[in-house]
Amino acid sequence: MLSEINYTKLPSYELGFEIGEEKGIQKGIQKGQIQGIYLLEKNPKKIAELTNIDEKTVIKIINEMNKEKN
Repeated sequence: MLSEINYTKLPSYELGFEIGEEKGIQKGIQKGQIQGIYLLEKNPKKIAELTNIDEKTVIKIINEMNKEKN
């Protein structure tokens, strides 16, 4: 019975997809902002102030960037 349901037609699926897409775009924008500033400013607290992104997120993204380099 459950296999007959087309989950892609459910409103919650579409809403979830939109939310996920929006979060992905927001994270991409945040990462771009942080990468641009990180070239000049290495202090996560200062980057957080300049971008209005919380410091924990800034540190997390910087760590991801450093892993990508290696």
